[in-house]
Amino acid sequence: MATTENGLLRGLRGSVGPVVVSNGDGVSIVRIKPKKTTKAPQQSQIDQRANFKMVSDFVTQHQKLLKIGFQAYQGAVKPLNAVSSYLLKNAIIGTSPNYEFDFTKVKLSKDGGGLLQEFYASAAVATGSVLNITWDPKGLYNDADLIERNLDSAYVMAYDEVKGVSVQLLDGPTRDKGELSFRMPRAFIGDKTHVYFFFVSVDGKVSNTQYLGSVVPLT
Repeated sequence: MATTENGLLRGLRGSVGPVVVSNGDGVSIVRIKPKKTTKAPQQSQIDQRANFKMVSDFVTQHQKLLKIGFQAYQGAVKPLNAVSSYLLKNAIIGTSPNYEFDFTKVKLSKDGGGLLQEFYASAAVATGSVLNITWDPKGLYNDADLIERNLDSAYVMAYDEVKGVSVQLLDGPTRDKGELSFRMPRAFIGDKTHVYFFFVSVDGKVSNTQYLGSVVPLT
């Protein structure tokens, strides 16, 4: 790629043979189209593309939640790029062509130096596909810290592994409540469903994701 300033190619844009020209902010950008290849892709390339598509589909589906959970990344690396990189490196298992997520390693948030996890959190289901999550709001923080930490909001995602869809609770009950409940879709009944949980503070700090295990919604 090459650039020119102040008009050598001003006003010219588009492609001529293998050369592509674009203009913006007084700068002309010249690049050469990549050569087409007749070589069949190697298996490693096929696998890489398959893994990237799997991660890309997951991130696109949950981008609103992930932008909150990975909001600490706002520099050269953006939130969705950060979570995509993490998932590609840590959360894919299997052998070609049967790749899948290791749902125990999926993360929806990353602590940027802010909040602690609630190590005493757990999830269970009740009749009617109701998901119940409980935690000890005084398990990790002393009373002085809890004045602020009690205002942290709970965020939850329940992911149906069979159907590949999720239901989410954003900006849920505050930490001091110690519990939350919500009804999962009827379509989840009988399916293995993975539950994830984290907190977000009023000023935007997040805790690391806690994987609360899998549940099977009941009728």
